[in-house]
Amino acid sequence: MPPTTKFMSSGSVSSAKAMTVDFINVGQGNAVLVSFPNGKFLLVDCGSQKTSLSGKPFTHARDYITKVTNGSQIDTVVITHGDTDHTAFIPYLQETKSPEYVFYGGKRSHLDADVLKWIQGLEKTKKNVFYYNKNYSSLAPDAEYGSPTNDGEPEVYTLSANFDGGDPNSNSVVLLIVYGSQGVLLTGDADVSTENFIIQNIPKVILKRCTLFMLAHHGSYYSTGQAFLDIITPNFSTVSASGTNKAYAHPDCIIMGMLSKKVLDGAINHGVICSDGKNLPYKKSNTTKAIITTATNGDIRYVTDGTNYKILASSTNTNRFMMPMEERAISIKENKKSPNYHI
Repeated sequence: MPPTTKFMSSGSVSSAKAMTVDFINVGQGNAVLVSFPNGKFLLVDCGSQKTSLSGKPFTHARDYITKVTNGSQIDTVVITHGDTDHTAFIPYLQETKSPEYVFYGGKRSHLDADVLKWIQGLEKTKKNVFYYNKNYSSLAPDAEYGSPTNDGEPEVYTLSANFDGGDPNSNSVVLLIVYGSQGVLLTGDADVSTENFIIQNIPKVILKRCTLFMLAHHGSYYSTGQAFLDIITPNFSTVSASGTNKAYAHPDCIIMGMLSKKVLDGAINHGVICSDGKNLPYKKSNTTKAIITTATNGDIRYVTDGTNYKILASSTNTNRFMMPMEERAISIKENKKSPNYHI
């Protein structure tokens, strides 16, 4: 079930030292499963706008997680904030019945009743359940996320949690997983105010260790500011979004354009999608830029040994109805029907 189509790679990855990060396609939602070299698992969010337990988003996430973990209990669960599209499935996974640690952010009152009941049940059994302090950030990695802080092991930093930026999304937990020369930045629904808080509290030398960036808030126009990007300068980016819900317009074309300036050797031609704004039709195009979305590529898997990496996707989703990126840019300019930017 995990993807096997190679999207790009930097060289041979040692399987004995591999860390795997799975961006599971749950439609309009978010689910990230991290498999550490020591055999432990970290789940960061798991939910979808379509929350039916008989629907495809749940059954796919459930089966995918069981395939990766072989049914073993997930050691640590992180809930970035209370939105259902980040939390809905967590109480109903067999692998989250008894995690060793649970961390959750956002306002407790925003959690759905079943998610709160799951948390309260774990608290009663004296599990290690932690609610982040207001405006929390840490300059030291935390072994309770599942990976030891020894030299040569992946290190997990909490860049921000429960930052009070005036919007519930600003409360999102933001994690940076650093492994050797590779770094994965997981953002929840953080907004630009969260990014500014991180810039003020986390040294640039840490932020610059990001090589893979998961766009905040599914590529929303109101997340991912240029100041933050200028610091982290990721090599490649992922987006978890359905690419179908016009009311959300995720991901936004301007944000996608900001993040697609790099072309990496070996990146295959693949489909991407974006929106110019709420209630407008989505646009599709082909590109070899270093950005991929679950909307067009399905499940996305990143594997690294701390030096080399490979990125796999369920599909490249290219077809003859999609214009190559360069042709689409000319079409936009000539027709003057769309803003003068492209993926």
